Amino acid sequence: IYLTPPRLGSGLGPNLLLSAEAWLGERRPELQAIVARVLAGNQASEALFLSCGYDRRGADGLFEKPVERRP
Repeated sequence: IYLTPPRLGSGLGPNLLLSAEAWLGERRPELQAIVARVLAGNQASEALFLSCGYDRRGADGLFEKPVERRP
């Protein structure tokens, strides 16, 4: 997720990520998890994924979260 400088710190990042997860979960029922790669040194993205419930997977920038299904 890339935000332009005027949008940084606005809270838009978590809203975009969680909305994208919901969209993906509704349209891809076969998916079990979402895996994201964060570029080295991108502390803002790391913080975003961790705050949205992703788990860090090793030291290579991978983050993973099970896909949540809504009834």
